[in-house]
Amino acid sequence: MNTTVQSPLVMVRAEPLPERMSSAEVVSLLACEVAAQLGVDSAVMESAALLREAGEPTYVGRGMAVPHARVSGLPVAAVYVARSRGGIPWGGGEARLVVFTAAAEEKPELYLQLLSAVIRWRLRFPGGETALHALSSEALSVELCRLFVEN
Repeated sequence: MNTTVQSPLVMVRAEPLPERMSSAEVVSLLACEVAAQLGVDSAVMESAALLREAGEPTYVGRGMAVPHARVSGLPVAAVYVARSRGGIPWGGGEARLVVFTAAAEEKPELYLQLLSAVIRWRLRFPGGETALHALSSEALSVELCRLFVEN
């Protein structure tokens, strides 16, 4: 069975996240940066992501948080990775890798496929968190793109 996700726009934040940010501040920052790349209203993207985060923090363990937003009319899904050197306190854990995902509200199956693919990728990544932080932004982007074109 082919479970490949329709290829999203994959982006890696070149700069590490600023120190001493809250998880809500990180969600706002990443939502606005993704919205700018997709050419959509940043307030709508930010609101959707913060509303989702308020319902239940998106820390998934092993140093990773996956905040996400479903926004009506998105032209393409997006995966945006950011890293924190010191870690961000996040729902009972500390996130060093934050993967923001966004998909069209009209395509809930795509949204769920993105989340599932990202979590599976993180769990099987050789070397875990240390290896992820050692990768350049370009290498991390290549790894993520490979995820979305595999069969």
